[in-house]
Amino acid sequence: MTSPTEAPGVSRADTGRSRRVLIVAAATLVVAVDQLSKWLVVTHLHLGDTVRVCSFLQLKYTHNSGMAFGLWARGGKALPALAALCIVALLIWGSRYARQSPLVGWALALVVGGALGNMIDRVRLGHVTDFIDLSFWPVFNFADACVVVGAFLLLWHTLRRPDEPPPVESSAAAAEDDA
Repeated sequence: MTSPTEAPGVSRADTGRSRRVLIVAAATLVVAVDQLSKWLVVTHLHLGDTVRVCSFLQLKYTHNSGMAFGLWARGGKALPALAALCIVALLIWGSRYARQSPLVGWALALVVGGALGNMIDRVRLGHVTDFIDLSFWPVFNFADACVVVGAFLLLWHTLRRPDEPPPVESSAAAAEDDA
C-alpha cells in the first residue's frame, strides 16, 4: 500500500532505492569534482604558488597532513582509518533519517563525498591538497567545503525538528526497503 505522498504504483522500496541511488550519485559527484579540482591545481601550480582570482579569493596550493585546520598533523595512517570509521558511523546513523528527509540525504551525500575525497588524498599521497584561500580563513578545498555545508544542513535539520524522535521502522518496512 502506498502512502498519500507516494505516487500510485510506486512502493516505499522503490522510493527508498531511488533516494539511495541519488545519494550515492551525489556523493560520487562530490568526489569527482574534488579530485578533478585538486588535479588541476597540482598540474598547473607549484607548491606554494598563489593566484589572485578576485579581491577576496585566491588559489594557494598547499598540503595539509593533518585534519581540519592542520590539527593532528602527525596522525599518519590513523587519519584515514579515523575518517573511514566516521564515514561508516555517519552512514549507519544517517541512513535512518535519510529515509524520511531528502535534506538529510543531500547532507549525507555532501559530508560522505567530501570525507571520501580527502581520504583518497590521505591514502594516496599522505596529505590533502588544499587551494581555496579566502584570506580570513585557513586554506581549504572543495571536499572541505562540502563537509562543512553538509554538516550545517544536518545541524539545521536537527535544530528545525528538536522534539522529533528518531524514526522507528517496523521490521516489515525495513525488510521492504532492503529488498
